[in-house]
Amino acid sequence: MNISFRAACLSLAVVALAPAQFRDLATTADGSRLYFLSSLRQRRTAQPLFSKIYSLDARGVSLVWEFTPPGPNPYDQYSVGPLQAAGDGSWVTYGRLRNCIGGSSCFLNEQRSASLVTGGATEGLGPNARFSRDGRWLVVYSSPNVLMRYSRRIDRRDGSWVDLPKPSTAPAVALDGTVLIPSYDRLVLWKDGATRELAPGVEMAVMDDAATTAVYQTRTERHLRVVDIASGRIWPLGPDTRDNWAPNLSSDGQHVLYLSRIGKTPQVFFSRRDGTEWKQLTALDSGAREAVLSGDGRTAWVATGDGAILRIDTGTGAAEQRIAPIPQVDSPLNGAIGSVVSLVGSGFAGVESVKIAGRAVPLDAVYPDQIYFQTPWDLTEATDSEIAFDAGDPAFDAAFPFNVRSQWPVASGVVIHEDFGSLVTESSPARPGEVLHLYVMGLGPVAPRVATGQPAPSDPLSRTLLPFEWTWSVGGETIAEVLYSGLAPTLTGWYQVDVRVPVAVDNSSIWLAVRLNQAGAWASWGLGYIPVQR
Repeated sequence: MNISFRAACLSLAVVALAPAQFRDLATTADGSRLYFLSSLRQRRTAQPLFSKIYSLDARGVSLVWEFTPPGPNPYDQYSVGPLQAAGDGSWVTYGRLRNCIGGSSCFLNEQRSASLVTGGATEGLGPNARFSRDGRWLVVYSSPNVLMRYSRRIDRRDGSWVDLPKPSTAPAVALDGTVLIPSYDRLVLWKDGATRELAPGVEMAVMDDAATTAVYQTRTERHLRVVDIASGRIWPLGPDTRDNWAPNLSSDGQHVLYLSRIGKTPQVFFSRRDGTEWKQLTALDSGAREAVLSGDGRTAWVATGDGAILRIDTGTGAAEQRIAPIPQVDSPLNGAIGSVVSLVGSGFAGVESVKIAGRAVPLDAVYPDQIYFQTPWDLTEATDSEIAFDAGDPAFDAAFPFNVRSQWPVASGVVIHEDFGSLVTESSPARPGEVLHLYVMGLGPVAPRVATGQPAPSDPLSRTLLPFEWTWSVGGETIAEVLYSGLAPTLTGWYQVDVRVPVAVDNSSIWLAVRLNQAGAWASWGLGYIPVQR
């Protein structure tokens, strides 16, 4: 081969944004304890790999609540969050969303539920819930897409309740029972049965404990505005020349923590409500995913883009890393037996070994945002396995659900011209009738078989056994002429498919796909567009 296969794979890789390892941050009034959601498992435990509530304080990480699986495959049935914590840390709330796949049930039945966790016990609250910081006042409300919606404020001391205007996103509740309601592009204040509109064009909003100050995020552009509730006066916070979003307000309404994009990465900023004492708290290469402010305004907790958690003193700006970066990957994860698997994410630079179902597997290549490894030939198909990396904070296993498949075709993005001299690209398109060399993952069993971790031989060639059909989209579906399908000679776990471009094709990008009929059922995988020019 005349070009570097490794360089080709790296140059064409598109790195996806991995899901956050730590999310839905909530903290106490003094900032001494952080609550968060994570699907990670604590070291030396058998915790399942779906969302759990953890706390983090001076003693370290503790499990607060572990969810009971709703069915045989909990990973795709429910999502969990957000969290809210009591000012004194005596309780935490969470919400759950059933992932509706369409149909009338999505709006005839409420898909959300909320619960209160106190001392290891839970209490159902309603579809959505938001408390005042002291836990006295509770607002429960239906989701926006549900018929027969309702919204109520409940006094937890005696159980009495009143109806409220229906919110479009989470309301905020002050200690005196005043409710701030983002309601369908308007910001409404409800107090003692009377409502007052504060601002139009609102996406989300927060309010202080005394109902003196509100900060909202605009809908059309992510900008922040401060509202003095008594006078109704509104002014901007943060520069309107860039995105500013996700505000947090101290309990006295005097300080605001928020995210703002600097270049391509979000960073954390802290300011008085009038814009003075404005400071940038983070300058992270990986950016900040989420941040939360303590009630006293003295502590910011930050979840970083590379999977770490920081605790920052807002007065001095001093930052302490409380959880070290942990590898992050896309999910759900699939890999075919015998094949190289490519995962994208972050934090892979320190990875020296990978295990599937507790078994070490051969590494093919490791980059900071992408990792390649081979799934052993003698594994068995399983949709409830896991993959683990030997990297990250000692409090957690860097482990994730992993599906071992018998085949799972995935394009590498590497397509090489007939003479093996260069890549097929927009500036160097394929020609009608040319034979292209495609490098693919996951085409299943081969003969003769090659030992795990060993490169495929050139003689004899190791050919695929499954009866795949390759198709082009050229004025309809055209069966592709395949000259070779098997392991790529001299490479480990990679497949090479030599396929001829249709002769009767105009200048265009044509879609290449592969399909397989097993027991009368078709499975299809798209391999992507290939540019062609006469």
